[in-house]
Amino acid sequence: MFTPLSPGKIFNRGFSLPYTKSFRYKGNADRTGAHSAITFTVEGERDLGMSKDNKTVYSFPKNPTEEIRASLSSYKNKQYLDLRIYYLGDDDEYHPSKKGITLSPDLLGELEEAVRKLREVVGED
Repeated sequence: MFTPLSPGKIFNRGFSLPYTKSFRYKGNADRTGAHSAITFTVEGERDLGMSKDNKTVYSFPKNPTEEIRASLSSYKNKQYLDLRIYYLGDDDEYHPSKKGITLSPDLLGELEEAVRKLREVVGED
């Protein structure tokens, strides 16, 4: 029987994610009543079935350390629209944050309508 020691750490927002998980195997008790235990760690990449070809269509700076990207991606052979904040990491590369939305292309019209309404309220139209 495998019992997780921790929930693991998965950095969501990539297509092949860094993944670490520890497990403990508890064997049957020996004649003295002591349990044998083995702990091991699995490290590698966890594939979430998303395509590796995330195509950025447009990006613009939010502030000096963040940018907003509009991109097209696919998951299980379906296309999705992704609006996400990317942050500048210590390695001077941009990385996706948890802040963002992923939508079906069927909702693009609704998103356009929402942006139009926001422009009206702000007074840009």
